Amino acid sequence: MFSEGIQVHGFVVKVGLLCDVFVGTCLLHFYGAYKRVFDEKRLFEEMPERNVVSWTSLMFGYLDNGDLENVIYLYWEMRKEDISCKENSFAIVITVCSLLEDELLGLKVLGHVVKSGFENKVSVSNSLVSMFGMHENLVIGNASVTMYAKSGMMVEAKKVFQMMSKRNEVTWNALIGGHAENEEPDDAVKAFELMREEGNYIFDGLPHKNSVSWNAIIAANAHHGLEEEVLKLIVKMRNASIDLRSVQLL
Repeated sequence: MFSEGIQVHGFVVKVGLLCDVFVGTCLLHFYGAYKRVFDEKRLFEEMPERNVVSWTSLMFGYLDNGDLENVIYLYWEMRKEDISCKENSFAIVITVCSLLEDELLGLKVLGHVVKSGFENKVSVSNSLVSMFGMHENLVIGNASVTMYAKSGMMVEAKKVFQMMSKRNEVTWNALIGGHAENEEPDDAVKAFELMREEGNYIFDGLPHKNSVSWNAIIAANAHHGLEEEVLKLIVKMRNASIDLRSVQLL
């Protein structure tokens, strides 16, 4: 099949079809399938017109060949030429950031992803979860949990949280606060209970506590039979000018 593909390539050049971006991109896929990344790169440079699919195809060819630095090079070249990345482009670049363990680049790409509105796309989201969840850097992981929580993507936030090898007060705040802000009281209670099982008690550190937050912590303490803690929380609620009528045991 490879020899037939070469013949097709020659015919395309002969009849002048290489100017058709669709035809050129199909040839890129052909060379990529056979791991002929050198030929793929040469064809890419010969193409008079290229679109995001063309760029992404060559990116994948480099990734498949283990040439991570060139994937990043192409990403920056795309930005220079004002080529808008799509879901697959971002997924490839994020995967490479993870493989390179490049924190700074990962954060830059994350900003680009959010700005482009692709953070909730499945392949992009999975790559982000993998990159940030597996990362040893607490700041990176915490930023990702917070981002997903504020975007209402609690499934992804929990995935990152569960994959993090280290957690601190900020991590718990991001997860519990996310459940509260997204009106998920049952999950907030579960998070509080898990937090207590791990020997943490950081409710006072939550930056924004709404009725869902209070409901969750009161229910968690009541569930564990900690009546004194419940009474202390009610006093704190009153001092915080929270309407006690808005709180119920879940």
